[in-house]
Amino acid sequence: MYSLPYSTYGLDVLAFIGWQHEHEHQQLVEIQHSLNQRGVEINESNVGKLYRQFLALLGGTIAHTQEKLAATAIEHGGLIWAIDALQPEGHGTLLYVLYEVLSGIPVSAIQLPQAQASGLIEWLQPYQELRYKVLATLSDGESAIITAMNSSWPDAPHQRSRGPLSQQFK
Repeated sequence: MYSLPYSTYGLDVLAFIGWQHEHEHQQLVEIQHSLNQRGVEINESNVGKLYRQFLALLGGTIAHTQEKLAATAIEHGGLIWAIDALQPEGHGTLLYVLYEVLSGIPVSAIQLPQAQASGLIEWLQPYQELRYKVLATLSDGESAIITAMNSSWPDAPHQRSRGPLSQQFK
């Protein structure tokens, strides 16, 4: 339902592919068949492409993303960070995605076995060190996310979203 820019498949499919390959040790063709059985029409080539996007998302900020962040900070006088949590399997490991709101770009992701502010704070540290002013932070009501964002950017006001956070990044 929610996707990366210029992607046909949603973040839920991306997370599912990453989970199946990393944790269930399924081959790309097996993941393709599983998605097809669930009503998601996809070929093995696109599964591979989405898996590479999953890895890039987990890998953190890349040069292109840093250029977009710099341009956004110049245009708007700073950045607005948002975090959304996804559960690819509906239970268990969470996939946290860090977005920059004004540009709408996903910046990083991390998988954690449970919601813990300390793990999120550690993950956010490289983004605290960026030279851009943080205008605000945004998240759902999950207390671990709110604690981590308030700890990481204590001077930035925090806003809770009213609906599914990812809708804002289509």
